[in-house]
Amino acid sequence: MQQHLLQRANWLAGLMLILAVFGLKSCDHSYIEGLDDLEDYNYSPVVAIPLVDSEMSIEDLFDLEEEENVEIDQEDLIKLIYSGQIFSIPAKDLFHVPDQQQSFTETVDPSTKSSYSFDKVFLVAFDNDEILTSITFMEGLLNISTTADQLRDDGYQLEVNYEIQNFYNDQGVPITDAFDLDNPSSVDLSGSTLNFDNEANFFLIEYSAVITGDGSPDNAPYDVTFNQSITGIEYELLQGYIDQISFPVGNTSVGIGIFSNSNLGNIYFENPYIELTARNSFGAEIDLNVDNFFAKDSADQTIPIHGSILEDPWRIEGPAAPPDDLLVNEVTLNRDNTNIIEVMEGAPQEIYYEVNGTINPEGIPQTINFIKHDSDLIIDMKVNLPLWGRVEVFEMQDTLELSLDDIPDEIEWLELKLEMTNGFPINSEVEAVLINKNEQGQYEVLDTLFKDNPKLIEAATVDPITDKVEEPRVKTTLELLSENQIESLKQATDIIIIGKLNTFDHESSSSVKILDSYRMGVKIGARIKGNVNVEFE
Repeated sequence: MQQHLLQRANWLAGLMLILAVFGLKSCDHSYIEGLDDLEDYNYSPVVAIPLVDSEMSIEDLFDLEEEENVEIDQEDLIKLIYSGQIFSIPAKDLFHVPDQQQSFTETVDPSTKSSYSFDKVFLVAFDNDEILTSITFMEGLLNISTTADQLRDDGYQLEVNYEIQNFYNDQGVPITDAFDLDNPSSVDLSGSTLNFDNEANFFLIEYSAVITGDGSPDNAPYDVTFNQSITGIEYELLQGYIDQISFPVGNTSVGIGIFSNSNLGNIYFENPYIELTARNSFGAEIDLNVDNFFAKDSADQTIPIHGSILEDPWRIEGPAAPPDDLLVNEVTLNRDNTNIIEVMEGAPQEIYYEVNGTINPEGIPQTINFIKHDSDLIIDMKVNLPLWGRVEVFEMQDTLELSLDDIPDEIEWLELKLEMTNGFPINSEVEAVLINKNEQGQYEVLDTLFKDNPKLIEAATVDPITDKVEEPRVKTTLELLSENQIESLKQATDIIIIGKLNTFDHESSSSVKILDSYRMGVKIGARIKGNVNVEFE
């Protein structure tokens, strides 16, 4: 119709040009006076203008770009994910080797004997009842010194050599060193390995001492004090029984954002489940005991989580021996072993837990464990909410800019045509809200279209075998606008298309699956009869 208007305008312009040319050739201007007497021409075209072409998906309700929050499974089913690390305990917080400090005294008499040999036990003490078989050091210093003030005052010197049994440096060579009264021994233990073959947490140091000098043994015999220590211990690897150690896991929470979504009404999930994953790199079994497990809703009301799977400790297995350094344990809380259906019906916004753990829960001293410096226990919780169920309202919306330059200024009547395509297996409604953006960037609602017409479109047909949409539903609605609505349409800068999906039909409603491929299409076109007045002056 717009093209027809242009053709009519072009025809008039051409006519004027022909008359002007003819007048110039004939120099007869008498025809111009006749134009003033022509009546104005009123033209009433009917034009069709597309206004809206919108396609909405579940992405307009949830941000599917956030990969950590949404997963799409093999059948294209959307699954909302809410996850968090609820616990982590590193090796240094569970087990450490304290500094070791020991002293002993030997009696010598240079008047009768100038050389001495003796073996001394170095007992490594721990905080609990550990029985270790070996320690590989990442850091540490072995310090041995001696004091014998009277021996020195009487003119003697003491030189000592030592070798440690079953203690090897980073080259695999037994640790040896020498020291005297003025120069203590200090050995860097980085990379060294100490073997406790006797499984009693001690090792043996073999000392050889020689007394030199031409002193006078007036005060003999002499007491010589030996100080031996290991400080700054950081282990690379511990092996042996590390005792039965209990530790608190603490209390934290994982948020469930879907129930904070204002565009979502009451929702029932058919198959919600919680996955607990324990990554254990301690070479030991660990039991986790659930003291308290609960959810909280928006009113801060507590919803207990209980079930058969939570009644007994969760036994977390550990890797058997190096070089294996990680074992993943998983447990799933679902509708068969917990009350998770009831919990999710309460629209929880957070899930809390209180747990304590015990390493070596059986308490058998003959058990061989291992701990590396970077061993840890990490527990992750993942709340999985597949979009399979029933919902009171899914509300999706799309805001589109309106361009109404082609609408005539004077309108006799305006009819809107709404074409809805429902690709969801859910009964749907559509609203079209006209808004105006002012100079301050704020939006003002002007009017709502199709208020007096049925906006409901039935669910798409579903294949009973696959439970997937077989064919979308299409519905067309016509509405003649009032003068006020026409004026609102002219003033509008944008239009908001709101799609409302509702699966609840009392208690008998069947659950449906929401796939990533489902779409809702909305097209709005206008058929307008305008008034165009052509004036002749």
